[in-house]
Amino acid sequence: MDDFIARQPRHPSTGTFVEFRRAPGGQSDTFNAELVNLSREGFQLHLPVALNDDETIVMTVTCPDYDIDTMFPAQVRWQAKDPEGGWLVGCKTNWQIDLETLGELFLSEILATDP
Repeated sequence: MDDFIARQPRHPSTGTFVEFRRAPGGQSDTFNAELVNLSREGFQLHLPVALNDDETIVMTVTCPDYDIDTMFPAQVRWQAKDPEGGWLVGCKTNWQIDLETLGELFLSEILATDP
């Protein structure tokens, strides 16, 4: 994983909790996680557990007030132990997130408009 490039621009979350699960074929655990930031190419989560490098996961963002229920399949690119507990995990999405979806996440206040 020495060849990865940092995602730009990264949009901070407003402290939204999302659901993530390990993809079929791996462990079938489902957890709640805090979305730290999101870009068109990936996202960062704060998780209660460590994952495997290159593991496939699926993050689901749900906001019934705005009719949002979107799944983001991704690969784990890096992780680091959080000194306050848990793990920070960076993931690369399997495809680029379209601008319409990104806009919906801003309008529903899942992503912050100010850094």
